Amino acid sequence: MTLHFILLAAGFGSRFGSNKLLAALKGKPLYRHGLDSLLALKEAEAFPMSVTVVTQYPEIVEAVRHECDRTAVNEDPARGHALVDTIADN
Repeated sequence: MTLHFILLAAGFGSRFGSNKLLAALKGKPLYRHGLDSLLALKEAEAFPMSVTVVTQYPEIVEAVRHECDRTAVNEDPARGHALVDTIADN
């Protein structure tokens, strides 16, 4: 059995006042903290797993494309997380 992890990184950060996903925390963008934890778990090979990142931001897609199994682009995140237009195997 393979576990599939999905990192939701498509939010607007409206209460934050700007794109919180790209805001730096301890020297790296906020979304990287969760992603790095998932990738470390995958690298440890504790169990079979895949990682998909869902985002609306091209800079996040480009940054994670070679690290994750899939990227999913949500062109209209205001409609909801489940409405993804494009999923790419990386």
